[in-house]
Amino acid sequence: MGFEYRSRRALLGVPWIHVTWGYDPFSGRLRVARGVIAVGPIALGAIAVGPIAVGLVALGQLGIAFAAALGQLAIAGAAFGQVALGGAVAAGQLAIAPDALGIVTVDGAWARIAVAAAWLAATAVLTRGWWRHGRPLSRLTGSLSRIASAAPGAALVRGRVLALKTLEAPVSRRACIAYDVRRLRPGGHARVERECEDFVVDDGTGRARVLASEAEILLEPPRRAQAALEARVVASVDGARSAVARTSLRAAGMALERVLVPGETVLVAGHALRSFASTGTGSQLAVQGGGLGPLLVTNRDPDELRAEASINLWLAVALFVSALLTCLLAAR
Repeated sequence: MGFEYRSRRALLGVPWIHVTWGYDPFSGRLRVARGVIAVGPIALGAIAVGPIAVGLVALGQLGIAFAAALGQLAIAGAAFGQVALGGAVAAGQLAIAPDALGIVTVDGAWARIAVAAAWLAATAVLTRGWWRHGRPLSRLTGSLSRIASAAPGAALVRGRVLALKTLEAPVSRRACIAYDVRRLRPGGHARVERECEDFVVDDGTGRARVLASEAEILLEPPRRAQAALEARVVASVDGARSAVARTSLRAAGMALERVLVPGETVLVAGHALRSFASTGTGSQLAVQGGGLGPLLVTNRDPDELRAEASINLWLAVALFVSALLTCLLAAR
């Protein structure tokens, strides 16, 4: 499953140090490190270290950077590697740069064009990642509305969860509003269990009813959600080959659980409708999915979300500017 370390101190929501490894058991994808110093299988940051590293300075098998990169394939202002593409200088077995040092070298205007093309390709990949993942998250990092004064339409509200009905979490047996469970089996695929009930958010000025059937719940990682980790060993008896029964042990796997419990503070982004229904909750808003996308509910830290939503775009802009300046120099 890997691991994750995130420093408590942050710069504009971006942790100073973020170290990850392995796969996220909930998404099944490689973990991504995002930090001022980022270390992971995919690392995005000012100083990025990993097999795939993108940043201002990058070190990895594939290193893409604004300033300097070292890797098997390195693309940066100053690039060093087996294949090195540098906006200013490069050194490697194949070096492409205005000032190139290597076994095979390419310099001049064509070198700058090659580097600019590589930067633009990286910009396109980062922008695509932001469009698919960061852009939806950015809805959770906008300006908050007070429930009592929120106008119908797109709204972002923050408040405390009040239960209309609770569920029992399958692993921890806690009363909760929503749960997301991954049951991991040796040599098999994870089995997903997810459920959510309608609930109410109270921000002190009013209450909003959240329609769970349309909600996409983004819950805290297990380390902060106090999720239960269950690892069981089940004994089975096999007496077929011997008069004396033999006991063999087999791993039944483990279950990882994330939950949303009453009393937690959440962010809710969706389409708000003014509600006049006389319910026991006294709800003033109904929040559901709308034209901007699905209803999003999260108990994650807003600063973390902001960093996760924007760091791809920040790096894409830096590399795009680098490519543009390199193209202008090549045209001279």
